[in-house]
Amino acid sequence: MREMKKVYKIIIIGVVIGLILASAGWFFYILGGWDCLVRPGQRIDTILIDEEADLLEYISSGTGSEVDPYVIENMEFGSEVEHLKHSYTLLSIHNIGKYLIIQNCTFVGGVAALTIYNYQNASIFIQNCSFTSIPVQSGCGWNRQGHESVRIAVSNSSNISILNNNFIGRSYTPIHVRESSNIEILRNTFEINKDQYSTWYGHCELYETEKLVFEENHNIILRYYGFEASISNNTLMGYELEGVDITFSYNRVLNAVENYVSTSNSSISNNTFEDCVEGLGIGFAENITIASNVFRNCSEWAIEIRYRGYNITIYHN
Repeated sequence: MREMKKVYKIIIIGVVIGLILASAGWFFYILGGWDCLVRPGQRIDTILIDEEADLLEYISSGTGSEVDPYVIENMEFGSEVEHLKHSYTLLSIHNIGKYLIIQNCTFVGGVAALTIYNYQNASIFIQNCSFTSIPVQSGCGWNRQGHESVRIAVSNSSNISILNNNFIGRSYTPIHVRESSNIEILRNTFEINKDQYSTWYGHCELYETEKLVFEENHNIILRYYGFEASISNNTLMGYELEGVDITFSYNRVLNAVENYVSTSNSSISNNTFEDCVEGLGIGFAENITIASNVFRNCSEWAIEIRYRGYNITIYHN
């Protein structure tokens, strides 16, 4: 009898240990998805720049000052080696405090094309570049569906401008920003087929971000969670806004399944919502003005106040 109890104890202990290890493995698998995106030093990098001496190897002009920034231009980043496509970044820049312009460059492939981490006390402009995604067989993190995860990843940085770029092909999120401030995303075009848009693919995602200007971007889903944002004159396939002091105006929203707002001290005005399932859903929100919007062919509702909405003013829609 004692032998049987001993066997049962061993079995139970083994099962418990197995569950713990399985849970830990799953946790690190999920966590690894984020590390894979924004911690460039933890995976293969085609070019890793983490000090000024590294940067000097690739600049074509400039001194790194505000009036004469370093310039990286007319470079091609990418690889046709199949086994590398899902495991590396093309260009990683972090811990740099110099003014920098990256312009007229081409990025093809990679889990992440360009990652920027801990870029402080200066500014960086990413402009007139082309970012092309290539389907791959497998990958790390959010690249588990066989498509590259992110084209530009920014974290713990400030004064980042992403201007006049072209994003081609399917990506989990073409632009991903976390814990950053003073972000400009202007006049970018996302050439992704309409049927590729979904909840998980084809959106710009900004978490814990302060002071965003998002203007004249076309054919993208926007998810913003932060403070002080001006979002205007874009063509969006959907949006989700959570935060404080957000102005959402003069946008055109097309063919969206769900649009959701959970903000305070914000305004939504002069937008056009066309052929959407839901035009505008409000929840956990206060002190919002919804004015002078056009809702056309929304199949379920134009405006829905779902729960916990306070001091909401709606007029001239």
